[in-house]
Amino acid sequence: LIRYRRRLAAAAPPPPMTPLEEFISRLRELDAQRLLDKGKQKIHFIEMTQIIKHFLFRQYGFNAEDFTTYETLQDLDRYEREPRVKDNMRFVLDTADLVKFAKFVPDLPVIREVNDKLKDLMMIYQSRVPQPGDTDAETPGIPLGPGTPGQDVQEQETPEPDEHARYKPAAAKPAGQETVPQEKNL
Repeated sequence: LIRYRRRLAAAAPPPPMTPLEEFISRLRELDAQRLLDKGKQKIHFIEMTQIIKHFLFRQYGFNAEDFTTYETLQDLDRYEREPRVKDNMRFVLDTADLVKFAKFVPDLPVIREVNDKLKDLMMIYQSRVPQPGDTDAETPGIPLGPGTPGQDVQEQETPEPDEHARYKPAAAKPAGQETVPQEKNL
């Protein structure tokens, strides 16, 4: 009986990672590949986008992995209240799209800014994780996701979607307010 229990305890799988733990782990694995150092920016940004979209799927429950960046950011607006999260996510995904589709080669300051925004996102999400000893079941400002128990009925309601909204181009920004720095020809 004792041997059986020991084998059973040893064979028990580890608990599944939280969305944030998986996000951080996968970004560290990507960084360890050193793709940027090898000149493989496009592959790095493709994989980074997949990691981010998988995290959004696990965190909020919408299928970001099958959406364009525009559609992903539209759905993120429905679930996320923190403007800094939305702005950081927009910058990172828009920069990734430029690298993936417009042959943009990011220079070191752009890469640093992307990394800083990813670190900021991790810190924001980490600050939302309830710590042992917290008395509140819900931390203020954390969207619980669709259909999560404890969520007010009013928060669960979403505005009527515009069936053509995902096909409308994003509003152009006035000159001087570009989100992503443009490539410089030297």
